[in-house]
Amino acid sequence: MKIERTLLLKSAIALAIALSVIAASQRAPFRLLELGVLDVFFRLRQPQPAYNPNIIIVEINDENISKIGRWPWERKWHAAIVYALKELGAKHVFFDILFSEASNPDDDALLAESIKRAGNVYLPFAFPEDVIKFDNAIVPLKEFSDHARDMGSINVYPDIDGTIRRVPLFFNEGDKTYYHVSFEMAKACLGMEVEDIGPRRLVLAGRGKRLAVPILDNGQFLLNWTGGWKNTFKHYSFLNVLGAYDDLKNGIKPDIDLNDFRDSICLVGITAVGLYDIKAVPLEPAYPAIGVFATCLSNIMDGQFIRTAPVWVRWFLIVFLALLPAVSASGQKPLREVVTVLSYAPLFFTGSFLLFRLGIWVDCALPLVGFFATYSSVTLYNFIKTSVEKQRFFAMSITDELTRLYNIRYFKAVLRNECRVHENQMRNRFCIIMIDVDDFKSVNDVFGHKVGDMVLQEVADIIKSSSRSSDVVARYGGEEIVILLRGASLSTGMAFAEKVRKSIEDRVISGGDKTYSLTISLGVANFQERDTEDSVVKRADEGLYKAKNSGKNRVATVENEE
Repeated sequence: MKIERTLLLKSAIALAIALSVIAASQRAPFRLLELGVLDVFFRLRQPQPAYNPNIIIVEINDENISKIGRWPWERKWHAAIVYALKELGAKHVFFDILFSEASNPDDDALLAESIKRAGNVYLPFAFPEDVIKFDNAIVPLKEFSDHARDMGSINVYPDIDGTIRRVPLFFNEGDKTYYHVSFEMAKACLGMEVEDIGPRRLVLAGRGKRLAVPILDNGQFLLNWTGGWKNTFKHYSFLNVLGAYDDLKNGIKPDIDLNDFRDSICLVGITAVGLYDIKAVPLEPAYPAIGVFATCLSNIMDGQFIRTAPVWVRWFLIVFLALLPAVSASGQKPLREVVTVLSYAPLFFTGSFLLFRLGIWVDCALPLVGFFATYSSVTLYNFIKTSVEKQRFFAMSITDELTRLYNIRYFKAVLRNECRVHENQMRNRFCIIMIDVDDFKSVNDVFGHKVGDMVLQEVADIIKSSSRSSDVVARYGGEEIVILLRGASLSTGMAFAEKVRKSIEDRVISGGDKTYSLTISLGVANFQERDTEDSVVKRADEGLYKAKNSGKNRVATVENEE
C-alpha cells in the first residue's frame, strides 16, 4: 500500500510537469528549443541528393552588376533573358523581381512583349506584412501581369528566431484564395489543381493522380531542406546564359551546356551581395530568397515532404516521457536506475531522428524537457524520502518505544563521548541524574500495566519538558530514567533535580475517569577527574538508593555538595 501511494504521488508530480510543459509549449523559450532541435535534425541528416534536376537558378550576381551597372537595370535586359530562356526550351520562367513601378516606356513595352510571346513567365506580388488584402499588395504593372502565365505571392515569414523553415502556400481574403508563387508553378508543372484544403493537408488532383501536400497551421508548408545554397540545384549566371544564347545564334559553341534548359523551370533572382534578400535557414545563416522558392517548388514537385505528427501525438509523448521516470526510478538501486532511466532520452532522440529521415517530424524537444524535469523532481523526491526514512530509522534506533526518550544504548554512547571530551576539560563538567518512580510496582499491580505505561509516559514527558535541549534524557530500564546534564556543577544538578522532583509531585496525572499522584526519587553525581562512564553512573545510582532509603520523594547525592 505504501509503495502504491508513493507511485501515485510520483505519477501526480509527473502529470503536473507534463501539463505545465504542454501549457507553456507555445512560449518563446520552448518554441526556440523545438525549432533548434528541428535544425539539428536537418544538419545531422545526410545531404539529400534527390533535388529536382529541372530547376535552374539564374543568378544576377556581383559580376553581372559590375558589368551591366548599378541596379535596377534597364528592363531590356529582363526582356532579353525571357527571349533567351524561351528559345533555349525553358518550360517555366519566374522572376523574383517586383516590376511594380514604371520605367522607360520603350523598355517596359519590350518586357511586356517578351512576356506575352513567351507565355511561360510567372510574376510575383507581395502582401504588406500581416495584411492579406490584394488591393494593398505590391503588384506588377498591369501591362506585365496581363501577359504573365500567372502570378503568386512571394511572402515568406520567419519563425521567432528569424529563421525560414516554412512557406505559406495560400492566403485567404474572404472567399478568394491566393497562392504562393512556388505553389502556382508546382501546380502548373504537375498539371494539377487544388481539389481540397483541409486542416492538415492540401490536396491536388489532375492527370488521373492525386497528391496530398502536408501543411501546418494557416496553410504553412514545412520546407524539406535538401542541401546548402552552392550544392543544391543548378546555378547559372544571368550574363552567362545570355552570352551562351548569343554564341548559339552565331554558330559558336557555348561555354555552358544549353541542353540543361530544355523543359527546365528557371528562377531568375538577385544574389549580388547587398542586393539580394538574405534569409537564415536551418542549414545556412545566409540563403537567397530565390533558393527558398526553389526548395519549396522542388519539395512539392518531387513529393519530398516532412510530415508533422498531430498535436495529440506530441501531447501524448510529453505525458508518456514524463511518466517514465516516475515509474522507473524508485530510488532502491540509484546507480542502475540512473543508467536505465537516462538511456531512455538518447533512445527517444534517436528514434525521433530516424523517423525524421523517413520524412516524419515528431517533436522530441518538449517531451525530453518533461522527461528531465520529472526525472529531476523524482530523484529529488527519492533523495528526500530516503533521507527522511534514514532519519526516522535512526530516531527509532536511538529512541525508547514507550517513553519516546532516548534508549540506554544511545545514552551510553553519548556518555562515553562526553567523558572523553571532559577528561582534560574539567571546567565544563556535567552531572548524571538517576530517577526512579516511587512505588511504581504497586501502580502496575493495582491498576495494571496499561495504566503503568501511561503513568511512565507522563513522567517521561514532564522530565523531558523540564530539561534543556542540550541535555540527554533516556530510559535507563524499567521505571528508571537517567539524565546527562551538560555544563552543570553538582549544586546546579541538585537544583535541577529538585525542580524535576517538585514538578512530578505537583502534577496530577489523569487517565480515563481516574487521577494518579506520583513521586520520584533522584540521585545526582558530578563528573570528576579520573571518572569513567561506569563510575559516574554508579555514584548517581548510589545517590538514588540513598534517596530511596531516606524516605523517597527526594534528591540525594553521595558526593560533597559544592
